Amino acid sequence: LAREDVVLLDSSTETKFSQHLICHVSGAVFENNIVMGHYVKKLVHDNQDAFSVYDTKGKTISFVDLGVYTRNRMFRLCFSTKLGMSSALLPAPQNCYPFNTERDLFLASLVCNTQCVEGLRLLTWHVSPSIRTLTRAEAEALHRVQPVERHLMSIPSPFPQVDQFIGECVRKRGGVEGVIRSSTYSPGS
Repeated sequence: LAREDVVLLDSSTETKFSQHLICHVSGAVFENNIVMGHYVKKLVHDNQDAFSVYDTKGKTISFVDLGVYTRNRMFRLCFSTKLGMSSALLPAPQNCYPFNTERDLFLASLVCNTQCVEGLRLLTWHVSPSIRTLTRAEAEALHRVQPVERHLMSIPSPFPQVDQFIGECVRKRGGVEGVIRSSTYSPGS
């Protein structure tokens, strides 16, 4: 892996170091974020000295956040800020990943596979790490987008103000048209 294969994003502040690395492994993708987490945990475990820093109490700790590789985890997007914070996730000055436009960088920073390529290697993890090659049908299935059924569009949203706000935000970021296809309300959350 070369430095040019890694998108390096930064949202560090004076009090907190925060960098995100998105590695582009040529011709391969991880099966999911949990599998990716197994690889990262092994990498950190096998190279503890390379990933260690001292905390404010002088204790040696890993600077790699292994908690992000869990089920139903949402990864932070390039150019976003956390709620109530002002530090956006932007390309780090040390970033060597080549990009021409912010759109190119945004797409390159997505941690999900955005390519439909026959023969793409799917990195999995069972008892030991394994690699298998996707068939053309599997590659296409990973990227098949099901059309939104019209009857879904006619169901009123329980939060029309939120839908309107999200729509306005999306349009302000480049005029992209989009709709909220479905919403889930979880009482007590």
